[in-house]
Amino acid sequence: MHVGIEHAFMNKLRARRALTICLSARCSRSAPLHAVLLLPARSIAGIMPGVISRDLRAKVEDLIALAESTGNIYSIVRQILKLLESAGLVYRLRILPRQVLVSRKNRDNYGVGCWDCHDHADVLCDIGWDEEACTPVCAVMSDEDLSFNQVLISEANGMLGSSDLAYLSQAKFVSLSCSHTNFVLRLLLDGVKHDGKQKICKDKHFSMAMAKETQPAMWTTANTGFEWQVVSPEVLDMFPTLSDLIQQQGNTKADRGEHQLQIFRRLHSMIANKTVDGVPPAYADIMDAVLKSKPTCAPALRLS
Repeated sequence: MHVGIEHAFMNKLRARRALTICLSARCSRSAPLHAVLLLPARSIAGIMPGVISRDLRAKVEDLIALAESTGNIYSIVRQILKLLESAGLVYRLRILPRQVLVSRKNRDNYGVGCWDCHDHADVLCDIGWDEEACTPVCAVMSDEDLSFNQVLISEANGMLGSSDLAYLSQAKFVSLSCSHTNFVLRLLLDGVKHDGKQKICKDKHFSMAMAKETQPAMWTTANTGFEWQVVSPEVLDMFPTLSDLIQQQGNTKADRGEHQLQIFRRLHSMIANKTVDGVPPAYADIMDAVLKSKPTCAPALRLS
């Protein structure tokens, strides 16, 4: 089998397997089918799409170029996802929190931070949980994503839950946005130790019983999962920079801002990728790309 064809076939097979497992997990809890699939049968075909049309490819490529050149990420990424969803290449699925880990490319290969997740849990309790305020986007998990998450969670020394491979293998998807918020739900379900505010804790551990009492909306989402937009593997293969734009779209929101470490990781990566024959790029040539997600530290990194 030709390598390119074999790669596409394996991506489709992985996506179909992920959906089957996700459906089985939900149906085993006697959930009605309509509580799991949020689009008609035609949209399920988005998991196994045919060839992306030339017209659609050209439109998406133009929008990606526009986002990268103007920095107008938020509205343009929404347009792209809407366009792909109308073509059946992005589909909607309600997925349990334990079935979603974080993309290895999230936040410039940072993933999620354990302290960030715990702090975010405190913020969500203070402002109140609202599922509709979230815009979760995810993709089918790869073996590389699973390995990345095992290392990430293991190095957190219990603050991100269990790093047991069998446990993590329950997940079949990885988040491209809403990553820290989904991890908050994972921590809550796992009863992880928490030294911050104790609004949803008992004996300094996250507690579903306390969440049900003090944050019933959060408790409900922990049991049902978010409604995710799932991007088909073919889309991410064809548009390799789209996942970065989706993540940066989420990070431009006020409550999901990027911290300095992530910005410097991006800066380091861009310098490494654009260094030719040992000559690094001029900072002025990459500055706008580094700061296009509008981080709060941007004024300190702009040339006068």
